Formats: sequence, structure tokens, C-alpha cells
Amino acid sequence: MLHPAQSLQRHGHDAAPWPPIDVCHEADAAGVALRCEVEPGRGGGRKGQRAGHVAHGGTSGVGRSRRSRRRGPGVGTAGQPGPARARRVRRRTNGARGCFDRERRCSTPTYRPALGGVHRARRLPGTGLTTARGTRGTRRCPVTVTWERFDDGVVVLTLDDPDRRNAMTAAMGDELAARCDEVAADDTVRAVVLTGTPPAFSAGGDLDMLEDLARRAREEGFDAAPFMRAFYTRFLRIAELPVPVLAAVNGHAVGAGLCVALAADLRVVATTAKLGLNFARLGLHPGMGGTWFLPRLLGPERAAAWLYTGALYDGASAAGQGLALESVEAAQVLPRTLELAGEIAASSPVVVRQLKRTLQASPQLDLSTALAAEAAAQAVSYGTADLAEGLAAARARRPARFPGR
Repeated sequence: MLHPAQSLQRHGHDAAPWPPIDVCHEADAAGVALRCEVEPGRGGGRKGQRAGHVAHGGTSGVGRSRRSRRRGPGVGTAGQPGPARARRVRRRTNGARGCFDRERRCSTPTYRPALGGVHRARRLPGTGLTTARGTRGTRRCPVTVTWERFDDGVVVLTLDDPDRRNAMTAAMGDELAARCDEVAADDTVRAVVLTGTPPAFSAGGDLDMLEDLARRAREEGFDAAPFMRAFYTRFLRIAELPVPVLAAVNGHAVGAGLCVALAADLRVVATTAKLGLNFARLGLHPGMGGTWFLPRLLGPERAAAWLYTGALYDGASAAGQGLALESVEAAQVLPRTLELAGEIAASSPVVVRQLKRTLQASPQLDLSTALAAEAAAQAVSYGTADLAEGLAAARARRPARFPGR
């Protein structure tokens, strides 16, 4: 059984703060250049560094600090925003279960209203992230998807924007897709757990983005279809991973946020979490694959009831209807999901990856074609070191230690 202590640190249990961010530059879609710095003594340790210094474009030009000038142009001049700049932070921790990496990068959210006036940066308690506040809204820098890797080949990906209930933006989707690309390229990964930083798994699509798309469609005749298709692709990259994906739904999952969980192979949900595809209650047709995933899990009639009414169900009811493998108390969602992932990781990696492809294809196959696919897969298995180890372990009555080849 996996020991989840390392992962639980990032999910509400004695979480250690991130290393401080020294400086963060970005320019938003409206051309306002932002510069955020950490509180004095918590960044690069430079005396005189002011917390919350923000330079913004305007008729009077841009204010820049000594650090910014020395680094070269990173923010724009009046009317000419400079290129967005990012500072990547990596933390590597050695623990009882081996090391894991956590990464985050500054991204500029699409369709985020411009922030005007003077802003003051503050550090979010318990996260080490910096928020730039202004008179017309709040902007968080950066949107993150964190990564944790265990020695047995289990990877945990976490949607990590808790102040906004892990609302889905294009920038978050880019981060998730990038992490998925890294996982897909690593043959030693055996299972992936997808979760969200509490209090929610994901509240769905970012309302600012949806409102801006609606305004542009009404006023400009904007066709949002290409944007939405690309938006889906970012998040549904998890469905294309060659290893099983387990969704640890430790809080509310609504709309597109639930759709991402539906794209996983297995789901464990919190008993009290609210789950539903409430698109119809917003006046928006379902997206993110909701009309494809839900009937395959619940059947056409029950799925139609969920979609037509936009109703929300608690985790226990949803699991009882077949949406999830099981429901447990919120505090046990991640440990239980990690336990399942560990059991998968203990199986033959060759067979598990074959099974992922077979199970994805089987609904479209007739029995004869499915039997032919199984025979071809077994023919591959006969030549693997995994089968040789499995047979030897069975004769010796010991657990198999599969090499994955």
C-alpha cells in the first residue's frame, strides 16, 4: 500500500510553503504589463526591495526597479508592452517515499480583464504564491498545475488554484497539457492521479472567460468554436495518456471540472462533494466531452436526466449511479486513490499499457475483432521479461517485481 504522507502535504495536511518567488513578470492580453515581487526578506534577500511593486503601461511610461533594469527589458513602455516573462521555480524534496518534483510557471490567463491603477502584491497563506490586487479585480500569478512523482512510478497532478476553486483557464490547460506530455514521454510512469487543491476539485470554466466569450459573440459575431475546441484539447490531454488515470475528486466538481474527472479511467469521490453538469442552468450547451462521457458511464436515460436538468448530486449518490468507483470521506479520497494507483503500479507495466489501449477500443469492436485484438496482445506478452518474472514469481509464491519490458 502506498504511504500518502508526501502527497498529503500539498492537500491540506501540514502543508509546507513553497520556496519564495524572487520576481515574476507578465503582460496581460490587454497590454498591461505587471511586475510582482515578494515581501521584503522573502525573495532574493535584497535590501530595499519593495513588496508589491507593479509597473503598468500608460501615457507616463513604466516604472522599473534596479532588478528589472539589470535583467533587461521585461515590461513594456508606454503603448508598447514588452514580452511576457516567466520565472520557473522547482522544488525537489527527498522523503520517505523517494523524491518528487513540483513545478510552477507564470502564465498569462486568456480573457482576463485588465487591471488598472496601483496594485499591491501579497502572499497567499500556506501557498507561497503571490497575488496582485487592484481596484478592479484580483489576478493570481501564476496559474499552476503541480507535479509529484513517487519511486513506484505513480505521478500526482494537482490543479492548484484553490482561491478560485481551481477554475479552468487556458493557462491552466496549457500547464496540464505540458505535464501530460512529460508523463507520456516517461516509460517509467505506471499510473497518474489527478486531483485538485481543496476546497474543490474544480468549479468548472472560468467565469471571466465565459463572460468575455459571450460578449464578443453578441457584439462582434465572434465564432468561439475554434477556441473552445482548443480549450477542450488542453484538459482532455489526460485521456490520451498511455497509463491509467485516476481522478481523486476530493471536493466539488461542476461543469467542465466534472468532465475532466469523467475523462479519467477510475474515479474516487468525496461523499459530500457536489457533482453535476450544470451547463443547461447557465444557458450554455455542455462541452468538454460531457455528452460523450456521461452516457457511457450512466447509460443514456440517466445521463439525459443529468444533462437536461443540470442538477447537482452528492458524491455518495453519484457513485451509487455508477459515476465513480466508490465514495469515501473527503479526507480519505487522496489516500484511497493513491492506494489504488499503487496496486496498478504493482502490475505488469507492459500489460497495463496494453490494457489501456484495449479498453479504449473495445466499445467500438464486435466480439470477433475484440478476440483478435486480445490474441495479438497476448502474443506480445509471451515475449516480454514481465511474463517471465510473473511466471517465476508464481512458482516461487512471491510478489512479482516487473521490469516493465
